[in-house]
Amino acid sequence: MKKYESKQELINTIKNTLNSYLSEFDDILENEKNRVIIGVDKTPAQNISYQLGWVSLLLDWEKNENAGHEVSMPKVGFDILTPPKRG
Repeated sequence: MKKYESKQELINTIKNTLNSYLSEFDDILENEKNRVIIGVDKTPAQNISYQLGWVSLLLDWEKNENAGHEVSMPKVGFDILTPPKRG
């Protein structure tokens, strides 16, 4: 993993990466957010939801680790055999 010279360098890298990621959605209209494209595994809305889910999970792991708790992977209660409920 890359080592950063300073906290500010890490913050700048995160901001630049986020801006680059978000710019990929600039040209997507509201009525296209759920459009399925052959060869792409997620719609634009699903892609953003997926990323937000990961960020939420990472922040939760960080919070638990800083509180002295053991981090569980996958999250406690996660069942790979049961798909998530929709709607």
